[in-house]
Amino acid sequence: MAELDEKFPAEYESIVLLLDFYGELLSKQQQEVLDLHYNNDYSFSEIAEQLVISRQAVYDAVRNGKSALQKYESKLGLNKRFTNEQTVIKKTLCILGDAREMQDIAGYKKVTQHVIELLNGLLSQL
Repeated sequence: MAELDEKFPAEYESIVLLLDFYGELLSKQQQEVLDLHYNNDYSFSEIAEQLVISRQAVYDAVRNGKSALQKYESKLGLNKRFTNEQTVIKKTLCILGDAREMQDIAGYKKVTQHVIELLNGLLSQL
């Protein structure tokens, strides 16, 4: 993931995730243009040539597609929810990894209680 962060700005990563969640809700042309641009790193000129459309049509499809993806996210919040769940899971795995090294029972009980709280919080969001 570090390579992705260095190669692309945060917006690229965000749009790629939104495409995964909501891409099927876009028009076929918006899906194809956004996929070529964000997932395959095509320029607007390359997309226009491949799809036999104008660069302006590519620009409009990208602009309108991004706008639609962001509206879907603001209404449905699937990406935000996914990111939050991923964070809780990573934190839980880290805590469990540390617990494996513990020798005292009191510390172990404290860690397991923390894990239970994290997982209950995650379940309450479902």
